[in-house]
Amino acid sequence: MIPKDKLLLIGYVGFPLIIFTGGVIHQAQKVTFFALCFFLVAFMIQNIWLRAFVFYLGTWLLYLLVSYLFSAATNVPVNMSIMFCMYMVLAIIVFSYVVHSKTSKEIFYNAICAGAIVQSVLAILQLWDLDPIFQGYNWIVDVKHGMDKTAAVGTLGNNNFYAAYITMSLPFFFRKWWWYCIPPLIAMLFAAITSTAIVATMVGCAWYFWPKLRKRWIALGLLPFMAWLLIYKQSWTIYFFDRWQDLDRIQWWIAAIKQTCGHWLGVLFGMGPSAPWGGAFPIHNEWVTIFHHFGLVGCFLAGGYILTINRTNRMAYAAFLISCVNAMGTYPWHLAPTAMLTLLIIGLLEREKVNAD
Repeated sequence: MIPKDKLLLIGYVGFPLIIFTGGVIHQAQKVTFFALCFFLVAFMIQNIWLRAFVFYLGTWLLYLLVSYLFSAATNVPVNMSIMFCMYMVLAIIVFSYVVHSKTSKEIFYNAICAGAIVQSVLAILQLWDLDPIFQGYNWIVDVKHGMDKTAAVGTLGNNNFYAAYITMSLPFFFRKWWWYCIPPLIAMLFAAITSTAIVATMVGCAWYFWPKLRKRWIALGLLPFMAWLLIYKQSWTIYFFDRWQDLDRIQWWIAAIKQTCGHWLGVLFGMGPSAPWGGAFPIHNEWVTIFHHFGLVGCFLAGGYILTINRTNRMAYAAFLISCVNAMGTYPWHLAPTAMLTLLIIGLLEREKVNAD
């Protein structure tokens, strides 16, 4: 068995000898470099489920490299996998920093709340067709709105991403003095008109307040959200129940699942990191994406992590639940701001366990 403290030196010596490629040696060495980084950082992660997933991802990358050697894979999926793995390496760095940082967790909480407030202030201005960020960019280059000029998006470009960012930050406002910011944040969630974020907020708040409130009060607290869904989203709910087969996102999920289930190897191991599913955009469901990219093995590792994650930090765990629910209707783990927020959250949860040990 290779000692983990010698892995880096063995990789250093072995890199020049790696020529698994379809004619470009340096490309193969680059991919192997990423794979080595995955194996190195995996040893730094204490959580067994996360460590296993990182090993699994590195193994996938090596498989694609060897497949490319025998022309079983083109350079396109390999290059896409490289970009995906670069993203994952950065994610692991952020996660590891939060876990081992000496910075007080209260400072992390305050930073999360400050970020949500800044985004919400920008979103409020956007409701009145005042967008200082957009106007500032216009002084430098010619930019255009991708959505309506009065849409509440902050700097995240889409109301769904803005709502996901705010609702994941919400539990950290359940502290002294920060409580006063909750009403305008809730109002902005409604203004964003994002049903997934509303449902995620309900789930996270219900879990957080469950020991403190009686069930009937929790039920009464849900009534305003249900009224909003029935009144403002009535056309959406009717459309969903009467013509669910025509909904775009469900069709995307079905297409990705069918593609993955085309072969038993796909069912077990997925189609590979960042594999295309047929559309030019993400699947809009991170859980379907995990199955599509990593198969049942990836789903098993993700499920094991969720079931065994530390729950002692109620605020962080409520935020984690909100992130998981949001992931059912959009792709917050693909967007850098919401992905980094999720990494901060799970890093804080893991940090509690590491400090306890």
